[in-house]
Amino acid sequence: MPKGENRTINASQMEQRIFDATQEVMAAVGVHGVSIQKIAKAAGISVGTIYLYFKNKEVLLQELAVHIFDRFHQVMSENYQPSAGLFSQYETMWWNVWRFLQDNPIVIVNLNQYLSLPNMTQICQERSSVWQDFCQKGIDEDLLVNFTAGLLWDMSMESVLSISKDSHRMRVSPTDAELAQVVCRSFNAICNVNS
Repeated sequence: MPKGENRTINASQMEQRIFDATQEVMAAVGVHGVSIQKIAKAAGISVGTIYLYFKNKEVLLQELAVHIFDRFHQVMSENYQPSAGLFSQYETMWWNVWRFLQDNPIVIVNLNQYLSLPNMTQICQERSSVWQDFCQKGIDEDLLVNFTAGLLWDMSMESVLSISKDSHRMRVSPTDAELAQVVCRSFNAICNVNS
């Protein structure tokens, strides 16, 4: 393997290590309590190493916001078939998010912290996502209520986040049958009743 490729792989792995440590620190002290020193300690690296990858804490947090958005979009897109029926598309996204959150409890702990990251709201609004495409297709076909993608999220997909937080906090998970009902009912909440 050429030397440059090896450094690229290592750089990518180091960035991921720094992102993981940042999320650990966020979970412990909140986004406003995050410092480069705390991140370095959590990652087991020197402060200087972080500055090799990120100019300052602000840039690190901005890059973390992009990383989180991209990862979440990747999760929602797994096995997603745009040609499938609208309910099937929704069901795939809902279950993708559920499984991801169950496998990544640090994400559940940090859900509210992510909203405090620099430019996170702007990133979510500006970057295209499978959710936005799904909503636009449903609205264009007059199958979904003509609301913004954000409002449609709040009425439907927010259920997976809320249930994940509750089950993590209380250490009790709903049954698959109960979750399947949530999927159906939350989808119905965004359906256009006139179609």
